[in-house]
Amino acid sequence: MKLRKPQNLTEWLLLLGAISFIPTLFFYLVGEEGIYTITSMEMWLNQTWLKQTTYGLDNGRPPLVNWLIVPVAQLMGWAHVVVAARLTSVLATLCMVATVYGLSRRLTQDKDFALFAALACLCLADLLLYRGWLTYTDPVFAFFTFAAMACLWIAALEKRLGLLLLSVIFISAAMLAKAFTAYIFFGTAIFVLPARSQFRHGDRNPAQALRPRPARLSQTLDRLPIAHGA
Repeated sequence: MKLRKPQNLTEWLLLLGAISFIPTLFFYLVGEEGIYTITSMEMWLNQTWLKQTTYGLDNGRPPLVNWLIVPVAQLMGWAHVVVAARLTSVLATLCMVATVYGLSRRLTQDKDFALFAALACLCLADLLLYRGWLTYTDPVFAFFTFAAMACLWIAALEKRLGLLLLSVIFISAAMLAKAFTAYIFFGTAIFVLPARSQFRHGDRNPAQALRPRPARLSQTLDRLPIAHGA
């Protein structure tokens, strides 16, 4: 029997995790999901693109999630607006997982570790089984917020103005998805990143500092009771 390389097995698990979202597209509405289906239909019907309205009343929520749902619903047909809204959330979740992979790969130059990081992100119980597919603002907000911080990190390391501007666009999109809370996360990253040694000393290649050390990991696992049959 031919054994697959670990990275290939991880890729299969990532694929299975992504496929597992398909049945959730047809699950009944949960909690506040109806808000985004109704407001998306009203936005398209009334052509009011700058505010969310529920039964004609402004509910004060930002409109970005609706902007993303409307074209998908138009493509699929408004009879399938629930599926379109869920698909928007699922795609946002998968985009965040892809961003985790991209950031990890860029920082460590290690594909195996990047795949493991993406798999660990996707397999978080709350993400995979609940909030990763519900039509709430959380998946879209999380993707844009994390993408903004990832772009900021790489921009600071590589002194790339383009990525810095992209991070500003992403964090602004996060704000339009949910609330000004996005800027708190972004501001925290701005204060935390300079504390890392590679920024203080101008090290533009943090791969060695961030690369996992198998020897240390092995020593840590050896200390666990399960490793000794306890």
